[in-house]
Amino acid sequence: MTVLQTLPLDITIGLSSVLNIFPYCLSLNFHRLNDDQDTFLKRLNAYTFGAEFTISPTLLLRGGYSINKNKIYRRLRNRELPDFRSERDS
Repeated sequence: MTVLQTLPLDITIGLSSVLNIFPYCLSLNFHRLNDDQDTFLKRLNAYTFGAEFTISPTLLLRGGYSINKNKIYRRLRNRELPDFRSERDS
């Protein structure tokens, strides 16, 4: 008996730029471009952006934001979990 399974695939395209007027690197990445969507613009809904600030040659400060992870965390935060307390705990 043979079972065929597809491996997960995530196609990502990103841009990074260090501007002369700012001391940090800006980045923008688009994830999950291979997912089936109705329109091309809906494929661009999963993106991240961030900045990297060089404090010294050995110390970097990085920050970023993922819109896709925010949507997932929002769903988890709004989900109502069942109450498993027994009657004797009440």
